Amino acid sequence: MKYVVFGLGISGKGARELLEKKGLEHIVVDDKYGIKSVDAMKMTNKDDVVVKSPGISWNNEYLKYCIKNGIKIISEIDLALKYINKKSKIIAITGTNGKTTTVTKLYELLVYAGYKASVGGNEGHSLAKIAVEHNDNDYIVLEMSSYQLENNPQIKPYIALITNLTPDHLLRYNSVDEYYMTKMNIFKNQDENDFAVINKEDKEFKRLFKGTKAKIVYMNDYRDLLDFKTNLHGEHNVQNMLNIIACSKIIGISDKVIKDFLSTTKPLEHRMEQFFKKEDTYFINDSKGTNVESSLVAIDTYMGKDLYLICGGQDKKIDNTKLFEAIYKANAFVYLIGENAHLYIEEFKKTSYNRYIDLKDLESVVKYIKENLPLKGEKYILLSPATASFDQYTSFEKRGEHFKNLVHKYFGGENV
Repeated sequence: MKYVVFGLGISGKGARELLEKKGLEHIVVDDKYGIKSVDAMKMTNKDDVVVKSPGISWNNEYLKYCIKNGIKIISEIDLALKYINKKSKIIAITGTNGKTTTVTKLYELLVYAGYKASVGGNEGHSLAKIAVEHNDNDYIVLEMSSYQLENNPQIKPYIALITNLTPDHLLRYNSVDEYYMTKMNIFKNQDENDFAVINKEDKEFKRLFKGTKAKIVYMNDYRDLLDFKTNLHGEHNVQNMLNIIACSKIIGISDKVIKDFLSTTKPLEHRMEQFFKKEDTYFINDSKGTNVESSLVAIDTYMGKDLYLICGGQDKKIDNTKLFEAIYKANAFVYLIGENAHLYIEEFKKTSYNRYIDLKDLESVVKYIKENLPLKGEKYILLSPATASFDQYTSFEKRGEHFKNLVHKYFGGENV
């Protein structure tokens, strides 16, 4: 029996490193960096175990071959769980929006409170890499995508939570409910010794939640603790902080430590990041706005302001009706980029909305702003694409970094 590491992204590299440390036989299958998948079919035996990278579609021909021949397929998470220190308690967090902020700030709070902690999963290191390098934690905080919760996951979190449920990833799933129910797998293996943190105001969650053996904690019950000033602005960050507080109270962190941390911590990069000012004009990088609901929050933050929205990217086959309504309400001028720009143009023509221009890419947008938009009088230039970056960038981080670099290139001036 051998392991087949299928895909050499972050999770695949972590799986390979863990298998090497444990001295376990393995091969790497990756059409770019390892054995080609067409050749791997001849090298994969009935008793082998395939460690699948989360980003690889189940429609992949090699995976179809494995399924047809009864070859076991697991995730890197499931591999790592075999070797994680049993004293380490896992806090697993999923949801459509707010995952990364909640995960990162909870991890930082744990360290601030004096615990040994690591952060990983879909954010930071893979769990396998944590098993190799940091296996003496009190807590491991995992960001888990829907992709990582597919295929009968074996994870049993001490604390599990879903931040929210809104439509996304419909290129991967047959329906929005299939996507939602995949998220629900985070509670699947919990028992009465574990905790499920729940937002009782999330309508989609309430509609689909089938219960859990874990003890339920409602994050909404901690609003009275939010009596301090913070740099985490907006209702979306209120939700993030309530989730952080709920987890912290389960762990036993004092109110004073929680408040001291949340009152001083800074927002994450690419998330409503007001990074630059020139004269009276502010530039905001919200490249993490990779779905409609996330961008609705961003637009609402600047409702009533003179707003210039940079929008568009990969066509995710999502209903954009709410986004169009928000644009009309905000009377935002829209700079369109990316492959789905035609969807906006079709909609705007139907309604005779003429406050837009299709400029194809970010450099053209920033150059156009430099040449055509007076910067006197308070204005807000907001990059919040409402969709994924993969038509033009390898990640939302690359998209956000490019935007910031372009603004510095064309404007200079004062950082905020």
